[in-house]
Amino acid sequence: MARQARISLILVATLSLFGAACSSSNETAGTPTNGATTAAATTAAATTAAAVATNSVDAADFNFKPAAITVKAGDTVTWHFVGASPHTVTAADKSYDSKVLNKGATYTHMYATAGTYQYYCTLHGNATGGGMAGTVTVT
Repeated sequence: MARQARISLILVATLSLFGAACSSSNETAGTPTNGATTAAATTAAATTAAAVATNSVDAADFNFKPAAITVKAGDTVTWHFVGASPHTVTAADKSYDSKVLNKGATYTHMYATAGTYQYYCTLHGNATGGGMAGTVTVT
């Protein structure tokens, strides 16, 4: 009988320790319990969202908003066609061209090398920066 009591006591103690090791009072499904990891993940998500937001240009009302944008080498810029009139995104040096796009469309271009790149709408601007034109500065 004493042997069974000891085995039961060992079993209860083992299960209690195992249960304590597997649970935590601040644990939530799908959420890291390490505060540093959570903060790093939040910062990374915010940085990614900020990068996406700052790499967007609207094509509307016969101008690009913003008309000048700065990105890092390897980043992409996405133009969102939000105006009623059709527009293009065409590099002044003709290295890229979206063709004519209408409201609701998007066009994305990746800038691999540092430099200053001018672009314009072939329908409402010109390659020398007049009318509907913009600049991408890549650092």
